[in-house]
Amino acid sequence: MPLYLVRWPDLSASLVRADNEEHLLDILDQEANPEGCEWSEYDGPLAINFQLPAKWSITDERPGEPTAPSQVVIEDVGPMIRQHIVESLEVSLAGGDEGHDMGEAILEKAFPLLQAAAEKFRSSEDACEADFLLHEADLRKALHAELVRMLKATWRHAQVKRGTDPISKLAQEMDLPMDLARRYAEIALERKTGGDGDKPTPPGKGSRDRSGRSKK
Repeated sequence: MPLYLVRWPDLSASLVRADNEEHLLDILDQEANPEGCEWSEYDGPLAINFQLPAKWSITDERPGEPTAPSQVVIEDVGPMIRQHIVESLEVSLAGGDEGHDMGEAILEKAFPLLQAAAEKFRSSEDACEADFLLHEADLRKALHAELVRMLKATWRHAQVKRGTDPISKLAQEMDLPMDLARRYAEIALERKTGGDGDKPTPPGKGSRDRSGRSKK
């Protein structure tokens, strides 16, 4: 089962394992309307850390001596007390070369303009003096270019909103990409005419966050 790297219209990306692109679209639509997303199969480095957001400590710790259970103290349990534990997991790239290489591969595929700006700066004479950190002005320019590159999502949304045909209306009502709206319309027609009744029904939609992606 392939692993896909998905670039959303905002400044975020996802790694998703799916049977094929049709299955991928179903999975993405559970999080947000994937209209305007880009994706490609990812076979690069994979090294990810998962952290529970809790603070803890060991009292009276003595080097070279074993730690007793009574010495382990759970302090702040963070957002785990306010939301589901799975939702509170903190995800980050692993340390070391493998994690770094994974980050580079993701930038190259999902954020190519930002990666190109970083590469250009790293090869400049100013890079060493700036500890290879991209200047803020250049960073802002590259981020702007990345967002502009994905503006096709807004064009597609506008086109869907202007549509008056049944497929466009379904896409509007369910906040679906047109490909999924067509597929669900075909499923409904098959069921109406006594066709395959085992195919999935359209998932529900949730509220939108500030990035414009809906929370299902």
